[in-house]
Order: sequence, then structure tokens, then C-alpha cells
Amino acid sequence: MKTRILFFLSVILLIHIDSHAQTSLNTMSDVNNLFEDVEFKVMLQTDLKTAETLDLSSKKYFIPLSNYIDLNVIGKGKSIVLSSDKISTFIVSQINQVKTVEQLGEKILDAFINDEFSNVENIAPVEKEKPKVTLGGYFVTEYEYHQEPDGVFHSMVEINQTRIFVAADINSSQKKNKISFLGEWNPIPEEVIHQIDEVTFVRDTVSYTIQNPDAGNGMSHMSSGELIPFERLYVKIENCAGTKINLTVGQFRNPFGFWSDYTSHRNFTSTKGNQLVNGFALKKIDLGVRLDGKLNGGWEWSAALMHGRLSRTSPLPRADNDDMKDFCGHIRYNAKKFSIGASAYLAEFDTKRNAYGLDYQVTFKKLTLSGETVYQQNTDPSEIFPGTEGLKKLSSLSSYIQFDLELTHKIHLYGMYEIWNYKADDKMIAKNPEAKLFQGVKYIFNNNLHWMIIEYGHMVHDGYDKGFTHLSSSLDLTF
Repeated sequence: MKTRILFFLSVILLIHIDSHAQTSLNTMSDVNNLFEDVEFKVMLQTDLKTAETLDLSSKKYFIPLSNYIDLNVIGKGKSIVLSSDKISTFIVSQINQVKTVEQLGEKILDAFINDEFSNVENIAPVEKEKPKVTLGGYFVTEYEYHQEPDGVFHSMVEINQTRIFVAADINSSQKKNKISFLGEWNPIPEEVIHQIDEVTFVRDTVSYTIQNPDAGNGMSHMSSGELIPFERLYVKIENCAGTKINLTVGQFRNPFGFWSDYTSHRNFTSTKGNQLVNGFALKKIDLGVRLDGKLNGGWEWSAALMHGRLSRTSPLPRADNDDMKDFCGHIRYNAKKFSIGASAYLAEFDTKRNAYGLDYQVTFKKLTLSGETVYQQNTDPSEIFPGTEGLKKLSSLSSYIQFDLELTHKIHLYGMYEIWNYKADDKMIAKNPEAKLFQGVKYIFNNNLHWMIIEYGHMVHDGYDKGFTHLSSSLDLTF
């Protein structure tokens, strides 16, 4: 009798889950819910002894997949569509072919990369699909103890940043012309810290001072009605007219290399956050039009035509003050264990102010390495920086490497190390390049909640008068 009751309940649960087997994932909460569906289906179809031998109850086989998609769901990038049925069926088919749960996790990730888990079906013409609206967000609270340029140490508890996301899938079941919307409101924009915003040096007995053009946010002359208090704010059309090309119109992330940092601050690296060469940060939000797509063999590309704003974070101006457009393009090759990409930025479609970058990511069993090398040059400095008429060229060559090492299922060690040189007329303005050395320990409660237990950093700014020591601890909540 008990067996019949359990079987009956299992059938009801399976029917309920099957009705939601095709899922559009917009937040990390959606991801966790999908994993719960998959876990139930897998355990229902797996022999108990086999499940115990592979330690399926630990759910470690989700780790490679969750780490991979964590940077691609809303709040980190974009939404994805997955079928819990396809994932669970794949897992059950592989259980007797693997020796460890870690091997199973690697096979799941490979299948995901090969697009074996999506199952998008067209809705019948007589049906009218209702838009799906999802609310998500990102919240970081932090304790910070750091040294200011005057040498004094300051201690503070603050909200590092807060972002609220509103996403809408207008016709998520369509295979072409799929329309979606994303709004990213920042009631508390992230503070940009540990950047060199001004340098003073002497060339041929002449003293020069170069300062970021957006000092004081560069928008003091604008009223609140001229600002857009959002970061990402766009409409996206996927697979336009069946061309496999995606069109994004609005305010989006600049497609230059990577966006995600392993440190507690998103706009941290001088490689892409410093504005003293071309007047803009390479890691920024901008307003314009972007095209992107995937090619056969693991290639993907992105190209954008943008206003070319001289600022890093929101709120941002809606006007295109110079009526000129900047171009940014990126291409990347993705393999199972590594990816490599190249980027180019041409300000005003000219070679006077430009940047070129190489990026890479390598994944080992428990270690992920990624980094970028970027060269920037400005052959007409006086156009951006007043008082530099005597200079012919500003340039920088910089690189960073960052890592994430899984010590245990819950504890990760991470770090970021960077070196940045700055030249005027091909001569370094300081004796040594700037260097940043950061490392920390992170405790992962789940995909939604991370605790950066401790992060220690030291900036070597010899010649820039910006020596810092940084110590912090933070809680990161994604929902």
C-alpha cells in the first residue's frame, strides 16, 4: 500500500514538474529552483546504492554548471532557457559511465556548452503568449579598512552597491525575433576606488597635469532631468529574422573583453578602469546599438556603435554632446577548457584614440585563471586634456591576471594581480609601473549568497603618490 501511495505521489510530482520543464532563467534563484527539479528527477530514477557510491546527495555535480552560468544570468549578463527534463535524462544516462561525481559534473558542463539542454518550442498560432516579467537584484554590504593617499587609515561599514533588475521576456518561446527587455536600476551606484585620477610630471622643463575629464562625475553642468539613473537599459531582439544575429538597442555594457572581476569592486583594474589615456574607461556603460552572434566552431562576436561617454558608472547623460560615435568590437573562441578573445575600441572611428586588448580564460579541475592585456594610445591629448598642447602622445600597456581556486565545495581562494605603465611621448612618467596585488578568501553559502571573508590588497603607486593598503570583508547577495 505504501509503495502504491509513493508511486502515485511521484507521478503527480512528475506531472507538476513536467509542466514547468522548459524554464527561462533570469535570476540565480531560478537556477537553484531548476537544480532542485533536476535533483528530484535524478534521485527518483537512480538506484539508491549507486546514488550513495557517487555521493549524488552532495549535489557536487551542479558545481561546474553553476559556476559557468553564474556569469551569464541576469545580474551577471543575460537570461538562458533550459529544460530540467533534458538535464536529468542526461545525468541518468551518464551515472553508470562515470566513477566520481566530479566527472559527472564535467560531462554536464560539456553538454551544456554544446547546447544539449535547451528545448525551445514555438507556441501554436492560436495561442497568445503572455510576457514573463522577472524581478532580480544584487546587493553588497562591506566592512572596509584602507589607507588614503595622505597615509591615514579609515574604517567604515557601507553598502558597496545595490542594483535592482527588471527583466521581461515578451515572446520567450519564439525561435526567431525573440524580444526581451532589461532595466538595471542603481539606487546606490558602486564607488570607483583605487584609481589614479590625476598625474603631474615634467617634460622638457614644462610641467603637465592630466586629470580625468569626468572629475566630479563630469556631469555637474547637467540637471537631473538630463540623466538616466540606470545602468543597463535596453531592448534585445535575438535571432533577428532568422539570421542568428542578436540586436540590442539602448544602454548596455561595453563589449571590450571581460566584465566580471574576482575582487570586491567591479571597476577596479587600471587596465580597463583608468581614464588618463583616452578620457574614457574601457569598462563602462554606454548608449548605442550592439550586434552579436555565434559562429560555427565555438566562435562568438560582438560589435557596438556608441555615444562614446567619458564616464564609468550611472547615472549617465542621455545626450550625445559631440554628435560623434565610438566603435567597439570583440571576437572570442571558446573551447571546453579555455577561451581566448580580442577587442578593439576606436573613438570617433578614428585612430587618434584607440585601444586593443587580448583576453583569455583557462579552467582546470578546481582552478580558473583569466586575464587581459590592453594597449591604449592617444595621439591628440589636447583634445581631451586641457593644457597638454605640448604633448604628442599618451599611452599605456597593462595586464592583469585573476584566479579562483576551489579549496573545498564552500571555500574558494581568489586573487587579482595587475601591472600598469603610463607613458607621455613614449617615456614613462614614473620610475616604476603601478601594481595592484589583491587576494582573498570567499565562502559560498549557495549561488545567491557569497561571503568574502577577508580581502587584502596593496597598491604600489611609486611615482603617482597613491600608495594604499586595503582590507575588507563583504556579503554579496544575488537574487
